[in-house]
Amino acid sequence: MNTKKLWRNTVSLCLAAVLMLTALSPLTIQAGAVSQWEIDALQQKKNTIASNKESQKQALNDLQAQQAGYIEQKAALDRQEEMAVQEINLTKEQIALYQQMIEEKAEEARQAQADADAQLATYKVHLRNMEEQGMFNFYLSLIFGARSFSDLISRIDMIGEIMAYDKQTEEAYKDARDFALEVKAEYEATEAELTAKAEELQVEIDRLQAELQAAQEQINALQKSIDDQQAIVDAYANDEKNIQAQIDQMKEQLKKQNTVVAAGSYAWPCPSCYTITSNYGYRYLELYGYTRLHAGTDIGAQYGAEVTAAAAGNVTIATYGSGYGNYVMIAHADGSVTLYGHMSSLAVSAGQTVSQGDVIGYVGSTGNSTGPHLHFEVRINGSPVDPMQYFK
Repeated sequence: MNTKKLWRNTVSLCLAAVLMLTALSPLTIQAGAVSQWEIDALQQKKNTIASNKESQKQALNDLQAQQAGYIEQKAALDRQEEMAVQEINLTKEQIALYQQMIEEKAEEARQAQADADAQLATYKVHLRNMEEQGMFNFYLSLIFGARSFSDLISRIDMIGEIMAYDKQTEEAYKDARDFALEVKAEYEATEAELTAKAEELQVEIDRLQAELQAAQEQINALQKSIDDQQAIVDAYANDEKNIQAQIDQMKEQLKKQNTVVAAGSYAWPCPSCYTITSNYGYRYLELYGYTRLHAGTDIGAQYGAEVTAAAAGNVTIATYGSGYGNYVMIAHADGSVTLYGHMSSLAVSAGQTVSQGDVIGYVGSTGNSTGPHLHFEVRINGSPVDPMQYFK
């Protein structure tokens, strides 16, 4: 990975951290009753976090794969360096051996030269003696000193042998010296080749060590990115866990809320379902794009579930409206009015008298609705009030 790629990874990690802090902002759960709408919103938030976590995990996997590639590359470089070091050590041992052999041959050459010089000195003394005595007189003394003919022949042969021996000895010393010098030169040439090879190997080792250092730096840099990325993934996972705990808590609370008992003259208007998806009060409405009073209680029943009259009374309205969809309004003897909205179809008509529990329609999602539910209102003197005060 080059410097630009590392920089891109760092920037990506920073952006991911900013997005994570934004996504992980805690969802405020207000005290009191909860609704299915709040649970759904929290579940959606959890789904978003889970999706972001998977994206960050993929980025983490990519970083780990890149690091694994550099680790494999470094391992290969380590093996190459080890082999090169072994080879250069062997070459240096060979160089040391040849240096010893060169010194030995140099010593042999010096000894041969010393012997030749000594032999030459002896030969010179011999010649000087011969000159001082006179070469002819020397030979005559050898010849006339013979006691017999055979002794004479022996003395003449001895003169030739002495001269040949002196010459042969000198040549032998010279040959030994020349051979030692020749071998020494061959050893020196081999030493020069080994030295050049060692220098080449050292250059190779230096190159491998530079590549090893670069690979290690990349591994270290990637490890830093991996650690940062892992922290992001862990944070997402921790927040996902916390939100799930909140969802479980809210579901348990909603389950307790869904045991509805009439506290007055009203009966629960949707006998098949007690799930409240939205309570009475001010809240942000996505359909409208602003905060406004939600004038009733939303009950998240299945499509087609029966809607019943909360109390006996006269049906004043049974029609379709752009906001409530199919809805019914019933006026009761105590002066209160109940409203049932977003029904799929109606089972009563305006002017009809109904008893408590009579079917007046069926759950739907008509009008301004995002899903099947019953919108239930209670109005006192024409003004909406919280329906849940009539139930516990």
